Amino acid sequence: MAVPDAQVYRHHRTGLEGGRRSAYIEFDKAVLALSAGGLALSISFIGELVPSTPPSVLPVLYSSWLLYAICMMSTLLSFLFSQAAFDRELQLIDDHYLRFDNRVHDATNRPAAVVKWLNYVSCAALMVAVALTVVFASFSVF
Repeated sequence: MAVPDAQVYRHHRTGLEGGRRSAYIEFDKAVLALSAGGLALSISFIGELVPSTPPSVLPVLYSSWLLYAICMMSTLLSFLFSQAAFDRELQLIDDHYLRFDNRVHDATNRPAAVVKWLNYVSCAALMVAVALTVVFASFSVF
C-alpha cells in the first residue's frame, strides 16, 4: 500500500475546511433574502390590492406566502445539513489519508444529498412563489 502524499492530504483538507465555512453561503443568502423580501413586499401591499381583488384569487396569494415560508425554512435547514456534510467529508478524507482506508471511495455522504435536495426545494419554492405573487398582483391591478 502506497503512503499518501501529505501535501495532497493537506490541500484536500484545507479545501474542505474552507468550503465548510462558506458552503452555499452566497446561494443561501440570496435565496433567503429574496424569499423574505418577496414575503414582506406582498404583505406590505396586501391592503392596497385586496379590495380590488376577486375573492377567488386570494388562495393564490396565500399559496405564495406558504411557498416563501417553505423556501426560508428549507434554506435554514440546508445551513445545518451542510455543516454535517462537510464534517462527513472531513471524516472520509481523514480515513483515506490517515488510516489508509480505501473504502471511502464507496462511502456515501447523506447530509450532502439532503443539502442538495433542500437547495432544489428552496429554489423551486422561490420561483413558484414569485410567479404566484405576480399572478395575484396582475389580477389585483388589471
